[in-house]
Amino acid sequence: HLALFQPTLNAIYLAKDRPNGSPDAAFGGNGRVDFPYGTTNDVYVELGVLPSGRIVLGGRRGSGNTFILMGLLPDGSVDPSFGTDGIVALNDLKGCTGLEVLPDGRFLCLSTDPLYQTHYAFAMFTADGELDPSFMDNGVLSAFPPGLGTHHCDLFQYMPDGRLLLGDASYSDQINRLTADGSALDPTFSPLSPINLHWVQLMEDGRIYYSASVDNRIGRLLPNGDPDTAFGFNGTMDLPG
Repeated sequence: HLALFQPTLNAIYLAKDRPNGSPDAAFGGNGRVDFPYGTTNDVYVELGVLPSGRIVLGGRRGSGNTFILMGLLPDGSVDPSFGTDGIVALNDLKGCTGLEVLPDGRFLCLSTDPLYQTHYAFAMFTADGELDPSFMDNGVLSAFPPGLGTHHCDLFQYMPDGRLLLGDASYSDQINRLTADGSALDPTFSPLSPINLHWVQLMEDGRIYYSASVDNRIGRLLPNGDPDTAFGFNGTMDLPG
């Protein structure tokens, strides 16, 4: 089990435990790898484990919140084959705020467009930290299709067919989906705006679960975005408490 911790503002470490809960002494130093704030002011907030066992951390650098990634080997040491000496830094994006590892070893990162800091952006990387030119515009999606209604995103999932499921839990409380090329809203999907959206989870069968903090509500959608009326009452269920 791997987890990132930030006990103080300027201290971050990655810890690995064994199944019995004890530190894995073979990982880093006595089960942890420390990341000093240092002169570059690096802060890591996202964690992903690739199918090979290699580790990717995502975060931001300095007062400009430059997008950064760090690659580690399974034992916690820096991965020299990742980016440049284990680091990827992109000035065209502002910070890494989400990271999803795909079954083929690539990983998709959520970031912010530096010109419009309330606008989301996505970047797809190979396992070695290179932008994947097969994804959108040379590896980056930062343009927004007309009619989206919000340019903010803090929840996302990459679908096997390349479409992107988006959730905005900060501004519009909206669940939506983009076409595989990112240029338009998916016309086969019905957008939903649950009150106080909290999380979104895509299932293997294409159905979608979501939660809203109002009434501790959980909902389930069909693959086309319509409420799944076979779940709870008309597609939602209010949990006790």
